[in-house]
Amino acid sequence: IGGMSNTLMLRKDGNIVPVDITSKCIEYGGQKVVRGSYRDISDHLKIKDDLERMVKGRTAELDAKNEELSREVKEREQAEERIRNLYHQLVKSQEVERQRISYDLHDNVAQDLFSLKIALDTFYDDQQGASETREKILKLSGVVKRAIASIREIAYELSPQKLKHLGLL
Repeated sequence: IGGMSNTLMLRKDGNIVPVDITSKCIEYGGQKVVRGSYRDISDHLKIKDDLERMVKGRTAELDAKNEELSREVKEREQAEERIRNLYHQLVKSQEVERQRISYDLHDNVAQDLFSLKIALDTFYDDQQGASETREKILKLSGVVKRAIASIREIAYELSPQKLKHLGLL
């Protein structure tokens, strides 16, 4: 015999209260007897219930906050994905525009300048004139030739053909 247990007791005033009962077997006057004591644990149980209620309330608050944070993280991830997609679209549209400009420079402007150079180079052949005029025409032809080279260089820099042949966009 001995130990501790919880039970309910009836007080003299008629109220029922929870108690802890502690008992121990001891020797008293040469005989073995049980010594016991009890303690009212009403306040202890009330505090325990209050704490459990507070913990449940706080847990519910934290669950709600965690759910809110999860939604915010998901929204942020979706926003970042949209930004990445927009960035890729922007880069793609810039590349398309660079290619268009490159083709226009090469296929239109450079070809027109080349035609002008040929016309300048052959202009003197059709004319009977002074060598001074021929010199001016040759200088103009040189200017056009340099302009053609510059335009071709710009066009190739805007849209490098070597990268396309390697399969790079």
